[in-house]
Amino acid sequence: MFTDLPGVTGKELAALDAYTLFESEYWQSLTSGKMRTSLELITSPSIYDLAHGQLRGNTEVGTTIGGTTRFAVTGVDSSGPDEVVVRACQDTTDWIVTQDDGSTAPGFGRSTVVVSLVHPPNQLWTVSSYEGGEPC
Repeated sequence: MFTDLPGVTGKELAALDAYTLFESEYWQSLTSGKMRTSLELITSPSIYDLAHGQLRGNTEVGTTIGGTTRFAVTGVDSSGPDEVVVRACQDTTDWIVTQDDGSTAPGFGRSTVVVSLVHPPNQLWTVSSYEGGEPC
């Protein structure tokens, strides 16, 4: 769920749309246990590998995730002719993390994410970097 979406236009809007699609597809991958094929189209190889590695790790140890992730978008800034940076506060407090023994734990709270997207000529906007961890 996305809140506080800024009123951007042009390439910033296109990049923001790609970012929200990425987060939605990644969440569906985490909660279903299966990588969404669209992620490969909208991420760089390193970001795809990162997402796939997280899913694979969860699967290997029998962890499932449910609940809701909320994102409050705090900034969308052009950082070059074909690059946009999106900043958001990710709220995972409604997550339910279930271990293979049936025990459950809450989500991890709220943390800032900073996501760079690039737009190569004649291609889709692509998530090229994803950093997070600072509280928000």
